Amino acid sequence: MLSTTLTNNRVINGAVVKYKTEGKILTLQIECDHLIALNTYCKINITGLDVVDYVNNNDIFNGTKIFEAVSNTVLEATVVLSAVQDNINLQIISGTPVVTTVNGLWELPSGKYLFQLIDNIISNWNGNRIKIYAEYVNGNISPFELYPQFTSLATNQVSISGRILTFDGLTKKAIITLENTDNLTNIPLIITEYNV
Repeated sequence: MLSTTLTNNRVINGAVVKYKTEGKILTLQIECDHLIALNTYCKINITGLDVVDYVNNNDIFNGTKIFEAVSNTVLEATVVLSAVQDNINLQIISGTPVVTTVNGLWELPSGKYLFQLIDNIISNWNGNRIKIYAEYVNGNISPFELYPQFTSLATNQVSISGRILTFDGLTKKAIITLENTDNLTNIPLIITEYNV
């Protein structure tokens, strides 16, 4: 089961980046008013930090990672460090973090999936619809389908909530995205692999 909040590029103002290490595990925390549904996942990009990383000789703080909303004000991600030295010295030296949601697209391997909406106060469709299509093993792309929040017989549109979609045969992956790019849409969604 995957729980995600589909949302396009949106800068999260006032975000504070913290971290801790325990053995080979680095836990990154972003403290902010993030507007990501509790217990869902979101791709977050961090830039602007000047760091020292003597463990891996690279920058493991800046970049895009998948964070979980563990509370209404904390996003958390864990990173397994590739090496542990006697004198671990990970530190953020300076800089002001720019924290941006980059979660307007998810890819799923071929299979059968149940889609359900999570109703909560941070949900904002903003007139948007979820766009779903498939990429085939030969590289071709299927026509896309658009799914609104609510079913409308007048416009012949069916809500994504409760839909079971199958991506099989020559399907390499399914792409779940948003019809329109904006920085207001926030759609909490549960995607469950469906086995009968």
